[in-house]
Amino acid sequence: MDISFEYFPPRSLARSFDLWDCVKTLSPFDPSFVSVTCSAGGSDADTTEDCARTLADRSRTPVSAHVTAGSVTPDGMADMLERYAKAGVRDFVALRGDRAPGAESFQSSTALIKALREGGAHAIRVGGYPDLHPDAQNWPSALDWMKAKIDAGATEIVTQFTFEAETVLRYRDRLSRAGIDIPLRVGVLPITSWARAMTFANACGVPIPVDLQLAFPHALRNGDEHVLSMAVATEFCDEVRQGGLEQLHIYTLNRSELPSALCQALGHTPRKALSKAA
Repeated sequence: MDISFEYFPPRSLARSFDLWDCVKTLSPFDPSFVSVTCSAGGSDADTTEDCARTLADRSRTPVSAHVTAGSVTPDGMADMLERYAKAGVRDFVALRGDRAPGAESFQSSTALIKALREGGAHAIRVGGYPDLHPDAQNWPSALDWMKAKIDAGATEIVTQFTFEAETVLRYRDRLSRAGIDIPLRVGVLPITSWARAMTFANACGVPIPVDLQLAFPHALRNGDEHVLSMAVATEFCDEVRQGGLEQLHIYTLNRSELPSALCQALGHTPRKALSKAA
């Protein structure tokens, strides 16, 4: 099993300590990489870069920095890549994000991916939507767009979270039938807050199964939300692994409790201590 984690840049000193505590807890699980998010509009690109460079220096784990079409301009790409390269960061997650106005911005994810590839990026990860992307007309058009991203230089697909393993496995099969064979990494969202998970799902067009809509309010009333979250996440991961998908990308929300427990429940035990303290 291949594990990776996603973090987001802290917005205060207190949150920085929270993030570092999370990193120290999860680094011993020996992730193949960690990613650092950037807002859809790219407004926090500087904090993403600072966070990614710090993690690369202190955790010694490969870092994949999120880049959106609005977070860098074509003229600024070379300088950005040079700064990242000096910190040892050569992997990126390339996303369209919010459509950026003005001719100075990248106007599509494919243009962004091509620029990253031509600039020497080692790995370029892109988002995949097991539940059809809200902006996609249909599955053929969505798959054609994924092919275009691969032609531009994408090397791995990381899926948007979904609540049902069968949805991911169907997506894997759609990709295969379309001749898309780059690695597929499954996004996993352990539910630390049901209200927050619903907000994310509604924003991304992810269907919420009726059984979860009924179960989580009941668990909240009885103080069993953590237990239910662990059961749901473990079952989801077990099912996608039984389907042949062993690469898991855990969205931590900068919280370590559930991701740590999930890794151990899946038999992925800590292997090493963090090499450099804050």
